[in-house]
Amino acid sequence: MGHNSLLRIIEANGGDARIISHTIKPRAKILRSDYLKSVDQILVCTDGPEDKALRTKFREEVAKGGFSSGVYSSEWIMRSVLRQQIESDKGNAIVS
Repeated sequence: MGHNSLLRIIEANGGDARIISHTIKPRAKILRSDYLKSVDQILVCTDGPEDKALRTKFREEVAKGGFSSGVYSSEWIMRSVLRQQIESDKGNAIVS
């Protein structure tokens, strides 16, 4: 599923999302400081090596801020929309 399709699905269901390059530089900031206090932080990406730097940077920022977070595949979005409920889904969680 393409980035723009995921973005539209998330926004149509009341979420706020943005697209972040998987080639993000280590000093760049992923998490939005104006939005952090009110929501869990979720990264939707692949489990492949092309997104490893992004996953690492995301987890560093989450740990530094002490936020609730999850890293999931795009399938997690589709399951959440179908259920009409966002919940932890170990089957679509990306742990590496």
